[in-house]
Parts: sequence; structure tokens; C-alpha cells
Amino acid sequence: MIGARRPVAAALLVALLGGTAAGSVALASAAPIPESTARVEIIGDSSARAEVAALGGTVTAEVPGAVTQAVVPAGKVDELQAAMGDDATVRTVRRVNQLPGPIPTEGFGATVGQASSVMNAEAWQAVGINGSGVRVGIIDFFDMSLWNEAEHGTRPTVANGRLFCRDTTGFSPSLCNGLDVSAASADPHGVAVAEIVKDVAPGAELFIATAGSLNDMYQTLDWFAANGVRILTRSIGAAYDGAGDGTGPLAAVVERAAELGIVWFNSTGNDAAGGYARWDTGGVIVGDYVPFAPGVTSLTLTLGTSQSGSRLWLDGLRWNDWDLLPGQRNDYQIEVLSGGNLLFTIPSSGSGEPLIGADYLRSGLPSQVQIKIKKTRAGIRGSNVMELGLATGSIPAPYRDVAYSAAKPVVDSRNPMLFAVGAVESSSSWNAPAYYSSQGPTNDARIKPDLAAPSCVTSTIYSGCFAGTSASSPAAAGAAALLLQSGVAPGLPLAAAVRSATRDVGTPGADNQTGAGVVQLPAPPIAVINSAPTAYTPLDAPTRILDTRSGQFLGGGSAPVGPFAPGAVIDLDIRSSVLVPDDATAVAINLTSVNSNGNGYLQALPTRAAAIGSTSTLNLSSADARANFAIVPIGANG
Repeated sequence: MIGARRPVAAALLVALLGGTAAGSVALASAAPIPESTARVEIIGDSSARAEVAALGGTVTAEVPGAVTQAVVPAGKVDELQAAMGDDATVRTVRRVNQLPGPIPTEGFGATVGQASSVMNAEAWQAVGINGSGVRVGIIDFFDMSLWNEAEHGTRPTVANGRLFCRDTTGFSPSLCNGLDVSAASADPHGVAVAEIVKDVAPGAELFIATAGSLNDMYQTLDWFAANGVRILTRSIGAAYDGAGDGTGPLAAVVERAAELGIVWFNSTGNDAAGGYARWDTGGVIVGDYVPFAPGVTSLTLTLGTSQSGSRLWLDGLRWNDWDLLPGQRNDYQIEVLSGGNLLFTIPSSGSGEPLIGADYLRSGLPSQVQIKIKKTRAGIRGSNVMELGLATGSIPAPYRDVAYSAAKPVVDSRNPMLFAVGAVESSSSWNAPAYYSSQGPTNDARIKPDLAAPSCVTSTIYSGCFAGTSASSPAAAGAAALLLQSGVAPGLPLAAAVRSATRDVGTPGADNQTGAGVVQLPAPPIAVINSAPTAYTPLDAPTRILDTRSGQFLGGGSAPVGPFAPGAVIDLDIRSSVLVPDDATAVAINLTSVNSNGNGYLQALPTRAAAIGSTSTLNLSSADARANFAIVPIGANG
């Protein structure tokens, strides 16, 4: 079912204990906590150790300055929030990785899908650039009984240091169950993702991981970095945890990955197929209830299915009060009904967040239920923009929305080393977003997705095809592995190279359907030196090629160019000037920086014939203007 996500089936609770160095990981059983206690996480800037201890609790994990995980007496959660004040949010531990269901590949192994040819990876493989020596990390869920070394490469295990699992959420079953052996909780999704990475970059080394909580994600990233992973792909989602503007706990996890030099590719999500609704209340309340449309206070949802019947699984209901103090915010609750009869109520978060029902899961329900949203507290804002996200199931037309559906945790990150990857399929000749592919903008009006990649590609794991943005993210990550092997510097230069290796589709320029365009690698670099004799031909007078202050390019333009984000790549076709003959092989340039707002560097290089980030032509300083002379070869297409 398109856009569906499945919880793993019931099994023993398994937690991972131990360090983060390669090979030091062990799987161990963990007893459930007593019913009289509660697992919580404290999100904020300050340490909560003293407050937790004062209430008789115990800190179980901590990332200083980001998140503290603890066990406290069940009746003390509200007291803990009061002790922390407005500096932090106390909430029950949430899963940060939700598995998408199947939606109905690429040079490694006998089965090869379409992404390699669509993205021109086959041409790079043909000249020996296949990702060799590059380590790619995958965060997902894995049924290792399906791992076929002929299709997926060397089998990752704890023993060979390529497998990591950490789950301290306390949910049953543990996310770690089934990694080493086939089990009821294992899932084929991660193995299908691995197949796409290997088919695009058959020489890449794969390191796989599964993580439960926020703390577990931090530990996982440290493990990746310690093992030399510089590219990460994650084709799973998470419940709402912030305002949809690139802030929140999972946004901080992305920042941590960037600090470690990891370029992160993440599926944008499949919520454009009915998993998302957005509306403005207009300040209208009908008998304490929020209308979804004029006069409509009840909305029928079609639920996803499970072994115990249909289930309601929410990403959450959030509203735009994040900029207000907790006491100033509106508050709501969700009533769930069947046939007009109240089944249960999903109360407010209790933490003051303008968010309820995040990662709420309840099974054994009818195939359809109705929901009503009741206003339980009036804040200082009369009207709210409401967002309803489903982890499974669908919202009926005309209440579902496509725009803003990509404003989800991780996907909404502002970091230039995070790529939210949308999907394109062969039905549109790889030129338009798949109907399910989530679209932007974010709630702070930034473009999402960042780019797109092929989906619905041949797979040995899924019959028909492996569809959804889950298939697109690993395809883009595989292309990044080829670029990294070719000499592009890791980190921000690699992200810049990926962003420039796209083919614009649809509306000219970046848009909220496919971002910068579909990933398409240029012709592979060929290390051939032109040994023909050359001579310097001076111009009659120095000529300014580009002035970003005025927008002048080769004598034209009138508006300033930019500003550009760090790592941006600007292609200048200098052969479009009559001053540069077609047989020219290099140009002599002066590169000048004035009024820089920070320190950094600029690199002038032949397009697609030298490695981005490998050299500096001009070091920038905010203290003064700087210039440098360089002779730069002319690259592909002038």
C-alpha cells in the first residue's frame, strides 16, 4: 500500500549495550521496566541529571546539550517538566525511525535496475569509478536471511564490524531483533535499499545500522564516523517532533552528522498520496470543535492494516504555536469515533508542545474511523494552521494536501549536507514527481525536496518493482559514492558536487516537486593530459567575466547574483564570449573577493575535469579584500 508504514511484529525486547567502536557491539536481552516507572527523554540545552535524581529517577543515556534519556516514577513526569521549566521539553521516549511499507535496480549482481542508466552511473562504472574504497552507511530495518552476497555484497555482521544496532526505547519488540538471524520482527526493506546502493556503486562498502531513540541515533552516527562512513542513506520516516522549519530534536541529529563529515540522503516521504492534511482554522470553533472545512467537524480516515486488524498510526497533529511560550499556546485533543460512538481520546502532550499524537499507534480498530479535534485550552492566538500526518492509512479527498507534506523531521533540515530525495518514475520518462512523492515547501518557505532520483526500479527483494522515495534515496547516495571516489572532497564539497550533478525537470529552476532536479552524473572524468604545444594569447585589454555585485556576466546582466549557500557551484561558460576561441585550453584569471561576510575559500576549476574541494584558488577573509591570479584549464562544455 502506497505510503504505508508497518510496525514490526511482537517479539522479545532486545537492547544493545556497549561502546561505539567497530567490532565492540553486542546484543543483549533487557527486561521491561516496571509499570510504576516511565521512560522519558528531556529535549533541551541543559543537563537534567540533577532534576531526574531529585525525583527518584535514573539517567540511562545522554547527549550533553541535546537529549537526556531517563527512567522516572510514572507519577513524576509532570513534576519533571515543571522542574525543567521552559528550557526543555519532557516527553515519553519516541521511536525516531518508522518503517515505510512497500509501494507498488542497479550494476551489482545479476539483477540490475534502471537507476544506474538513468543517472549515467553505468558510464562511470565503465571507466573504473564504481565506489571502490567508499564506505556508505544505511539506517533501516533488515531481514538478514534475505541478504544475498551476489546481489548485496559482503554480508555485514557484528563480527566484521559492519553491523550496529542500538535500541533503548523500551518498545516491544526491539528494533534490533532479527539483525543477525531471521526473526518475526525482521523486515526486507533495508536489504532492498542496500541492493540499490550496490548496483549504482558496486565497489562501495556497506555499513548497516538500526536505531531506536534519539540517543541511539547519536550513538549510531558516532559509530559510522569511527568506521570512515562519509555517506549515509536513510529511507525511513519519523513522527513530527518540531515546527517543520528545520528545527527540533532530529534536526539536531542531522547537524551532528554534518559535524562528523557525513553527507546524509533521506527519502522525502510518500505523503502526497493521502497521508497529509493542512488547513487554517480561521479562528472558527463549532461547539468546542475545530472544523476541517466550513461546517465539517468530523473527518473519516481509512486505516492501515495489521495482524490484529486495522490500526491508527499518527505522525501527529501539530499547529503553528511553536513561537509562543507554553502558557500562551492553544491546546487540543483528538477524539476517535466509530459510527458516531466515541472509542477513545488522544489527549494533549502534557509537555506544552503544540503537537499531539506524535507516533501514536493503536491496533484492533475498524477499517475506517472518524476523528474530531476538540479545543481544550485557548491561547493568545485566535487562529491556527493545523497539520495532520498519518504514518499509515489515508485522508480522503478533498481534505488531503500535497504542498507542505515534505515538512517532516530530517527532511526539513536546513543543513546543506542533508538531501531530501524525491522520486521520479519511468511513467513520466523520469521527468516528473511520482504521485506519492512528498512535496514542499517547508513551513519556513524553503524548497523541498532538495533533488530527485529514480524509483520503481527492479529489485530481487520486492516483486514488480521497489517503489517509493525509499528507492530514490539510496540511488542518490550511490551516485555520491562515485563522485567521492573520483576525488571530490568529502563533506560540504561532496554535497556541492551532488547538487550540481542534476538535470532540471518540470518548471525551470529549483521547485517543490523535484528540487534542483533529477540526479544525473555528467560524463565521467577522464585523466588525459593534452600534450599539444600551447601559447599565451593576451587580450587587447583585461575583461571582467563575472561581477556578482552587479550581475554582470561577459558584459551583460544588471542585478546582483546570489547570495550563494556555502559549497555552491557556479558554472561559467566562458566560450560564449567572442574573446575566448574554441581551441583555447585554459584561461588566465584574477579572482577577487570584497566585503566577505566570513572566512572561507573559493575554488576555480575546469568543470567536471577536477575535484571539487580539492584545492583553494582564493582564501577569503572578512577583514579585507583579497585577490589571486591563476591559470585555470577549460572544462567540459567551455
